[in-house]
Amino acid sequence: MKTRFLLPHRFKKIGFFFFAVGFIGWLWGQADGPARLIKSFIAPKGKLVTYHPLAQNQYELNVAFLLTTFFGFILGLALLILSKERNEDEYSQKLRLESYQFAALFQFILIFVLLILRFLTGSDIMETLIVELGLFFILLFWIVYLIRFNFLMFLNKRALKAS
Repeated sequence: MKTRFLLPHRFKKIGFFFFAVGFIGWLWGQADGPARLIKSFIAPKGKLVTYHPLAQNQYELNVAFLLTTFFGFILGLALLILSKERNEDEYSQKLRLESYQFAALFQFILIFVLLILRFLTGSDIMETLIVELGLFFILLFWIVYLIRFNFLMFLNKRALKAS
């Protein structure tokens, strides 16, 4: 696997920051955290005091917050995946390729099982679930790749320190 398409290692730290802040912010937004915080900024007449060009009310501001944090999460995930390791060698390249293959196989099996369950149950709920989780399946591929690759790199570094 060629590394000319990978970003320098320093982008891994930036990616981790965006990944963590975006994920935590998105979870906080899903828990209606911004709405509680925003209530303290509402003027007495009930108008939202905001200078955000896309948000004219509380709902729009919540949506803008959720979109911003979600795309921050996606950007961080992309930077984490596309950044080189500190020592990019043949082992890390091989592990990167195997992790891509593992993530693809995992995603294929999961979708296949969901399709089989849909046809066995005859339920429209399963069909709706499969359609609604389309974005989740795309993210799941990259998250499985990221977890497996970094876990095996961690195990390799640990084994090298032990010997």
